[in-house]
Amino acid sequence: MIGAYRHAVATHCLFVLSVVMVCWSRWIFEPEGWLALLLLFLVLHTVSIYHLLSVMKHRTPGWRWRNIGIALAFVSVVLGAVYYGFMTKDRWLGLHIFYVPSQSMQPTLMPGDFILIDTWAYGNAAPEYGDIAVFTRASRPEYLVKRVSQAPNKTEVATDHYYMTGDNPSHSTDSRQFGTIPRDRLIGPARMVLFALDRQLKPVAGRWLIEL
Repeated sequence: MIGAYRHAVATHCLFVLSVVMVCWSRWIFEPEGWLALLLLFLVLHTVSIYHLLSVMKHRTPGWRWRNIGIALAFVSVVLGAVYYGFMTKDRWLGLHIFYVPSQSMQPTLMPGDFILIDTWAYGNAAPEYGDIAVFTRASRPEYLVKRVSQAPNKTEVATDHYYMTGDNPSHSTDSRQFGTIPRDRLIGPARMVLFALDRQLKPVAGRWLIEL
């Protein structure tokens, strides 16, 4: 019978591979993709726990510390891969998690929303009017989220530059103040509200897995 720690590593590798495949297929931007991952997570970990309990009585000296070391090493690798894939500028999974800090996109996006950004989308196709997109400005490194909009005077907009406005104009600093945004500053379109937290860091009811 396969050892408990080897079985745990194998099942976690299967889960990580599944996450990668769901991300690369872009199914991650649909609620069904998240539900499938949740179901797989529960099944794999239920099997792992059952297997672990079944072999506990056959453990050898040093079993505990050996397995703790392997588990810590594996968790470190997984967390590093997830951070690199979701949070860094390279984003090899093709998505980025963005926190909405302000009221500028109400009622579409609310303060406290965590949204998923498709970082591959604008590498293959041009932004379209109506897209909710995350971008940066040359003068400031912070991320902003606005809607790709029609400029008041189209003739004033340079090629591959986009006019970005908030859905809540009275509470939005956007292209009306800082001008258009070049395409290479667009990170990608928002595809989903993953979840939301209020000011007390409590989950907001009804604000999870909402497609945009």
